[in-house]
Amino acid sequence: MATTREDLQLAPVPASVGDARRFVGWTLDGFGAGDVAEFALLLTSELVTNAVVHAGGEIRVCVIGDDRRIRVAVEDTSDTPPRRREAGEGAVSGRGLCLVAELAEHWGVDIRDGGKAVWFELEV
Repeated sequence: MATTREDLQLAPVPASVGDARRFVGWTLDGFGAGDVAEFALLLTSELVTNAVVHAGGEIRVCVIGDDRRIRVAVEDTSDTPPRRREAGEGAVSGRGLCLVAELAEHWGVDIRDGGKAVWFELEV
């Protein structure tokens, strides 16, 4: 199967998290990647939430995949890399990157001109 790429531009608003989840779910259906969809949707939510809360500029979600692997990248306009934090027991935030690190096969950050891309990969 050939590699396919789909992109979605989003505003830096909380409603974009749900838009990103729907987009990734729809795209993964097209890739036949239903077995990893739950993880991909959760991790997408975490990365888009981080972009909305911390970056403040336009967001792009890119889904690249084939019959073996998918990669979801969330691009934003901040060149500040995300930091993993240890959230306290009662904390309501701060666990996103820990979840990404735990659930993704691979993940990383690419600093680019005018921003960054935080991505994860899952095997289909």
